[in-house]
This record gives sequence, structure tokens and C-alpha cells, in this order.
Amino acid sequence: MTYLRAHGVPFGISLTVTWDNVGEVLSDPFLDLFFEEEGAFYGILLRYLPIGRRPDLNRMLTPAQPVELWR
Repeated sequence: MTYLRAHGVPFGISLTVTWDNVGEVLSDPFLDLFFEEEGAFYGILLRYLPIGRRPDLNRMLTPAQPVELWR
């Protein structure tokens, strides 16, 4: 990020949101770190989807948590 910012290149962040990190990812200090302090231009939040041979269903968002992503 430092290199991109120093050269004027717009950059963003991509985050996978799980049931146990949704509060931190949506918190003002966390968002301020990347957008205000680091200068990220955009952000993409991806919901954790359990796929593969041994998916961890315990990390899925609860039914109420996706609503928080839209606020």
C-alpha cells in the first residue's frame, strides 16, 4: 500500500467476512485504518462461503449478520 500510495496508484482492499470478524471489519477504527490512514480507494467485502472437502460451517455469518453489511 505504501508503494502504491507513493506513486499515486489507486488501490483497494478485499476482505472475507466471517461470523467472528464481522464486528471488527465493520468497525470505524478498522475502516478508518484502511481508508483514512492507508488511503484505500475502494473495498470489497466477501461473505465466507463454506466450500471444499472440509468446509467450516461454524464460520458462516448468522442470518442477521448480512443485514449489517448493507448498513
